[in-house]
Amino acid sequence: MNTPLRRPVRASNFELLRLLAMLLVLILHANYLTFHFPTFEALHDQPLGSLGRIWSESLAIVGVNVFVLISGYFGIRLRIKGMVSLLFQAAFYTIGIYLTLVALDLEPFQSKAFLRTFYPLDRSKEWFLPTYLSLMIFAPLLNSFIQKQNKQMHRNYLIFFYILSTLFGFLSDQLGVQNGYSLISFCGIYLLGRYFGLYPEEINRYKTTTLIGIYLGISFAQSLALFAYGYISGLSIEANALTGKFLSYASPLNILTAVALFLAFSRLKLQSRAINWIASSTFAVYLIHCNGRLIGYYTGYIHGLSEHPVGVFLGMVAVFILLVFAGSILIDKVRLLLWEWIFSPLYDRLRSSWEKRGWPLLRLPE
Repeated sequence: MNTPLRRPVRASNFELLRLLAMLLVLILHANYLTFHFPTFEALHDQPLGSLGRIWSESLAIVGVNVFVLISGYFGIRLRIKGMVSLLFQAAFYTIGIYLTLVALDLEPFQSKAFLRTFYPLDRSKEWFLPTYLSLMIFAPLLNSFIQKQNKQMHRNYLIFFYILSTLFGFLSDQLGVQNGYSLISFCGIYLLGRYFGLYPEEINRYKTTTLIGIYLGISFAQSLALFAYGYISGLSIEANALTGKFLSYASPLNILTAVALFLAFSRLKLQSRAINWIASSTFAVYLIHCNGRLIGYYTGYIHGLSEHPVGVFLGMVAVFILLVFAGSILIDKVRLLLWEWIFSPLYDRLRSSWEKRGWPLLRLPE
């Protein structure tokens, strides 16, 4: 039987990986979400540039899985206050972004639209937050299950899970895996992260250079295969049914590359207050640029930059991504102050008042 969850310690190597994962998400959306895959004409006219675009897509697709792996490594401790804090963060941005757009006269004010911003969960516009919140709800059950298993049983279950997930989820979606945009996919990644968190000796079995080689090599190999298909067949990459599998978070290859990158960073010995301070607001980068009202501005601006020469374009996109990242972090520090000074104490007072009245408290398993 395993030991209970330890409280997460902000190890800067994982916080740095969290920052990288979010940068990869920004790159993912700047690339595929903006331009999609290269056309047949682009493959022939600009082969190296087209291959580079596909490879950058493959390198960046691991960002989401890495984020969940980190959660699994440390383990999610379900707390009512933690869920309230997460929902407050999400609502802060849905409300704030709407009011900002209204103030800039970019969107008309509508009472119904404004009221909907107080409900930050809308899977039709943004899938990650509802799915991650679902993972938080199920985490105590997953943690309880894991604590009753030994190392071999945990490993065997992971093998069993990913065989079924690959056969009946990735290759033919009969299990509701939905190419990784689902709770069941997140549960598998979480259990994988817990395995490395509980058995860190597994991490030391691999050299850092080997892990980086796996991440770069596999991502390049599948990118080259997709490029070759489009180049030789004369068919659109977009029309190829395998393209969706290439972009799938449930792809065994994409999971493997995510694990390789995760393990490579787990071997780093690093402690930095600056990195930890920045990383504590990482999720804000996602909530801001992926907001249903802003994502079009993000991709549209990047698309407009494509009129410049390639070198200038890439430099301007890199600067823009870094500005979006830095700006989101700074905005979130304001949100954190509001939470720490106003809303967190308010929550504590309400909870204390509830306890004094002798009303039953909802206590959640960890």
